[in-house]
Amino acid sequence: MNSDNPLPQLIKGNMEALKIQIPLIEVNGETVDPDAVTSSRMQMLQFSMLAALNGQMVKMNKLLQEQRDKETFQGKIDPRTPISVTDQMQEINLINEWPYTGWVGFFCVNDGPDTLYLGINNTHELIEIRSAETRTISHQYADKRIEKLYLNCASGETASLRIEGQY
Repeated sequence: MNSDNPLPQLIKGNMEALKIQIPLIEVNGETVDPDAVTSSRMQMLQFSMLAALNGQMVKMNKLLQEQRDKETFQGKIDPRTPISVTDQMQEINLINEWPYTGWVGFFCVNDGPDTLYLGINNTHELIEIRSAETRTISHQYADKRIEKLYLNCASGETASLRIEGQY
């Protein structure tokens, strides 16, 4: 150790007083006494630890980028042929079915003959869409994309819905 620098002795003294033991260091399968580790060896150990951490960071960044790519607006259209809506609640799951990604927004037209109710991602808040009404819904700045749609009409009523999603 460098005799000009009192810090190593101070640290070693405090560690002994607190009964802290430095773990043994293993280099190339050989155990090295921590006191015998030279400055250059310590730097090499630190470098190899940083290299290992960097490898993990690269993997994490790649996974994060893949997730962002899935959530990024692709500029594609998902046209749905007219959907027959009845008084039975229907679910359209965009995550588990094609296109396997949520929509950023959609445009829909209720061709009637009756009013229909549409829920986005849940059935708690239903949007009323009257016969011959057109709606444009955007989740561009929402925390969550449109992953599921719930559709139904009042008891005994029916409607035909045309819808085009964007993802």
